[in-house]
Amino acid sequence: MGFGNTLLCMSFKKKSFYEEVRVARRIKGMTQAALAKVVNCKQSAISMYEAGHSDALAYKTITIVAEALGLTVPQEVVAVAESKHIELSSLKYCPIDDCPSNIPYVAGGELHFKPAMIKSLKHENRRCSFCGEILQDCCPNESCGMPITDGGFCSYCGDSYITVTRMMRGSLDEWAAKRCGVIKELRSMSETVRHIA
Repeated sequence: MGFGNTLLCMSFKKKSFYEEVRVARRIKGMTQAALAKVVNCKQSAISMYEAGHSDALAYKTITIVAEALGLTVPQEVVAVAESKHIELSSLKYCPIDDCPSNIPYVAGGELHFKPAMIKSLKHENRRCSFCGEILQDCCPNESCGMPITDGGFCSYCGDSYITVTRMMRGSLDEWAAKRCGVIKELRSMSETVRHIA
């Protein structure tokens, strides 16, 4: 392949989004410092991003950069940002069986609980807004310890997320129905609107 053909192939090569940002910034006559001021970040972050360091800017900042330069954020950049967000967040639940965040139900003649799942940062210690207990983000079975999934049971080992600690008298169905009524009343008295599945 001759030099001319190499240049022709290079001209048809799709630019990376980093290159698009650099080119668009230059076309607008902006320095990296000027763009950084517009999007409220450091000039060094813009420089690193344009050099191909995807972690130099948060996704929200990337969208502001794109808007300032008249660009559209490519789907592959969106997908990477979404996957990073998923990695940084996790579901958490209150492990206390008496907490109003956990809905009791009877299945197979046994009492179980459907915990309210809260999305939170993985390493953030959050407390239950009802009882103040520290929320859990992994299976309580010490030999499992896998991240939790939506539902009342670990999808890996099958253990229940919430251990029943109380002795029940009478019909479990009646107790669960009565407890659900109490929980509904407690939630309605709360000042905060909650959407619990």
